[in-house]
Amino acid sequence: VGRAQEFQLLNRWLANIPKRAAKSRAILARRKSGKTCLVQRIFNRLWSENGPVIPFYFSFEENKVWYPILALDYYRAFATQYVSFVERNALLVRQPLTLEELRHYGVTQQQPLLVRDIDSMLTDKARGLHNSVWKTACSAPHRFATYLDLRWLVILDEFQYITQYVYRDEACKVSLDDTLPGSYHSLSESKYAPMLITGSYAGWLTNIISKYL
Repeated sequence: VGRAQEFQLLNRWLANIPKRAAKSRAILARRKSGKTCLVQRIFNRLWSENGPVIPFYFSFEENKVWYPILALDYYRAFATQYVSFVERNALLVRQPLTLEELRHYGVTQQQPLLVRDIDSMLTDKARGLHNSVWKTACSAPHRFATYLDLRWLVILDEFQYITQYVYRDEACKVSLDDTLPGSYHSLSESKYAPMLITGSYAGWLTNIISKYL
């Protein structure tokens, strides 16, 4: 409840996204203070309005994850939410489609970028090119937005966890270095798909922003 001042600021910012005049933003607050509820409310509003801005929400979890699995989960969430927005099917938001289902949708609905992305990610994963898989996934909102001349809002919840819980090996014993947020360096400047990130540890997230974004 409340948060009138925050929503007033965010509403003005959201209104600038269709005009390509919105810069990426960050919300920093301690745990259990309502950040996730706030950004999910923004997602629900944009989805329900079915207006010029397509929302994408992804939460980085405080759990160990293998690098390419994170990439595929990220892409599945993005692509499924896009399909749910286009088809006006709210159930898809809660249950991501498989890559096979997404590829079938891309073929039948003439979405060549969707088909090409899935084919390239599966090929790159099989070849062990995990950096390429991640690059395809994390850049998807910006690429789709520019290719289709649409506008996206990329909401990344608990962004700081991307530096600590992502591993190079499937057994999750060899961690990546902490430079993964650098993948978003140029994407954070996108006017087609600006980012709204949140974090529960102000010092940690501020350091990531100043160093990589």
